[in-house]
This record gives sequence, C-alpha cells and structure tokens, in this order.
Amino acid sequence: MIPACSKSASRTSVTCPPNFMVAESQREVNRLRTARDSEVVGQQNELERVDQQIRAVIEAIKDGLRTPSMKEELFVLEARKRELAAQVARAPAPPPRLHPKLAERYRQRIDRLHEELNRPKLRMEAAEALRGLMYGDLAGILALGTDGKKPVAEGRDGL
Repeated sequence: MIPACSKSASRTSVTCPPNFMVAESQREVNRLRTARDSEVVGQQNELERVDQQIRAVIEAIKDGLRTPSMKEELFVLEARKRELAAQVARAPAPPPRLHPKLAERYRQRIDRLHEELNRPKLRMEAAEALRGLMYGDLAGILALGTDGKKPVAEGRDGL
C-alpha cells in the first residue's frame, strides 16, 4: 500500500510535498509576474505624466510665458519621454499567470491516484499514471514557473 496525504492535509499542509510544491511554485510565479507587470505599468504611468508635463510647458509657452529654464525643462522632459517609450516598447508581453485552482486540481488528481493505487486490480495501471503525473505533468507545471520551454509530457491529460 502506498501512503498518501490525508484529505485535510493534502489541501494545505506541507505533509503532502507534491501539492505543497505546486501551490508554492504557483504563488511565487504569480508574485514575480505581478511584480514585473507592475514595473511596466509604472513606466507607462510615468510616460503619461511626462507627456502631460510636456503639454503643460507647451501650453504655457503658447500663453506667452517664456523663461530660459522652460526650454531646459522641455529638453529634459522630452529625453525622459524617449527613454520611457523605449523601455515600454522593449518590455515583453506579460506571461500568463497560473490559475488559482492549479494546486487544488493537482490535489484532486493525487487523491484519485491514491484511491486507485489501493485497488488491487488496478495497481499496475495506477502506478504508471502516478509516474506520469510525477515526471510529466508536475515537471511541466514547475517548468511554467521558470518560464522554461520544457513541454508537458505528450499523451497526458494536461491541466
């Protein structure tokens, strides 16, 4: 008989390492992707503010207000605008975030496998499915967290 996590432990506890790894990996991947996304959004917001400041200086000039420092400020703002526009243009498209129910789905599959492994008639088939899950699907899920290009094992019913 293969030991498994208890139903309550497999949902949230460290006592079920595969589920814990998936949940922690998912949280970390989403945290990093959110941080990267917020950096780009911050640059876009700053670009909009700089553009508004440039328009305000131009409007002041149109209204007859001219000082030597306005010309310098306009050059500084234009340079910053070019810099921000280049950074925003170079930013890669944000990768998708991992689904919040990913760890729960994985836990359900582990529970189903545990049940099947304890049925004498299906032990061999269930052992094969478990190996596929551990070496195929789990590896694919964890590869998502590293933005790797490792594909999920073919022939598996992916998540």
